[in-house]
Amino acid sequence: MGNKRHPARGLVTLGALAALVCLAVTAWLHLGWRATDVTLEDRSGDPGELRGFTLQGVRRWSSGESCLTFDLHDGYLDTEFFFDFSPFWTTTAATHGCDVNYVVRPQDRAAANANAWEELTAEDGSRFIHTSTNTVRRMYAMTLPGDTYLRVAGEDVTAEDPVEMLWISGPYTASARLNFQNADYSYWESPGADLYPQQSPTAKNPVPLGDGWALCWKRQEGDRAPGLYRASGLTVEEINALPTDGEAYGQEVLCNSTEFGTLEAFYCPADAEVALAGASMAGGYTLLLYLDAQDTLWADLVDENGQRTDHREVTQLPPDCEDYQAVLLARTTDRDAVFTLESVPDADYWDKTISPRLAALRVENGKFTVVESLADDSTFTTLAAVLNAEGDALLIAGEHNFDGITSETGLQTLQGLDLRVQPLDGSAATYQGRLNLGGEREWGRLAGASSRIMERVVDFPTIQKDRG
Repeated sequence: MGNKRHPARGLVTLGALAALVCLAVTAWLHLGWRATDVTLEDRSGDPGELRGFTLQGVRRWSSGESCLTFDLHDGYLDTEFFFDFSPFWTTTAATHGCDVNYVVRPQDRAAANANAWEELTAEDGSRFIHTSTNTVRRMYAMTLPGDTYLRVAGEDVTAEDPVEMLWISGPYTASARLNFQNADYSYWESPGADLYPQQSPTAKNPVPLGDGWALCWKRQEGDRAPGLYRASGLTVEEINALPTDGEAYGQEVLCNSTEFGTLEAFYCPADAEVALAGASMAGGYTLLLYLDAQDTLWADLVDENGQRTDHREVTQLPPDCEDYQAVLLARTTDRDAVFTLESVPDADYWDKTISPRLAALRVENGKFTVVESLADDSTFTTLAAVLNAEGDALLIAGEHNFDGITSETGLQTLQGLDLRVQPLDGSAATYQGRLNLGGEREWGRLAGASSRIMERVVDFPTIQKDRG
């Protein structure tokens, strides 16, 4: 009598082997990533100075979907590996875009049409229509979080020479009305008409306000004063449904001079010369940083009705600068806000000195409990800064670039973060360290040889209310 076969036993054995292989692969992957883990290196000072600080970040690569998170809290460093980076894309603060253009004013449209001429017609039927005018209107088209759009008028500008305008009339999609050039006459280029470059009139980060957004309008333009403005935009479908309201070269168009969406004043201090930035703070309060005529930087706190509840001097900024900028850094709590401050003497950023500072603020019960500013002495760009629990020092993280070549591509990529604990009283740093990103240990550092450039990138998650 022959031996009986037991196929179930074979399946069990194969299943066990498959499970072992999966465990081995998983362990290998995790150990491999652990070999390139983020690590903390104490350089000088007392490591105990890290108590009271929380700094969180995501370490990833410019190619690939995997990442490592790190959490430095009270001097302890915790890291965790993720195969999918996508959940962390939403952790950065919301931004908004702004396109600037110059258009034909309504009162000049008849003359512009009379002067228009057609240069050529493209194969797809697009017609290149030109005209010229001496006085143009500055227009701002802004993208708000949630993919809504807002367009508002700025000032009228008269050039010494006629300004050439171009309209590309052709078969476009519904979103053509968001493109100045494709919707109506707009500025093209003209010798002697120095209308560009033109900066956005608003600060980089929109400010959450109730269930919507506010924009920080930087300078006086027309009847719009510096300050915070409640912004509301239209969707592409709503813009496409707007009726035509003018004519361009015999065709009905939605004029580029037509505004849509709303931008309503929420809080505009009477003494503001430049509004730099805002932030949504604890308890439903909103923060505004602004500069007065004496180059004094002020911090105002306002309630949900736009009524000021506190007003504090922050610092003095260099006078007579071309531009001033403030950027809200990532944060772990809405009671705190830390900004980078830059005073730009000239619009040519590359050739002129920028004077960086940091401003740290804390809010409790509608009042400021911390308002301090200090010079930013980081060797490289400051990427993050957080207040400690006591509110008397900052933990500052600046980029650290390796001195040598890190891959066959010849790129010098981000190697780590230089850390320092800086007391707000202006005294010397009490601790300096470094978060190493594992570049010198990374098994994939030569991936650039196969055209996959594995640059190390660090992102700093921020709180929910700052996100887009």
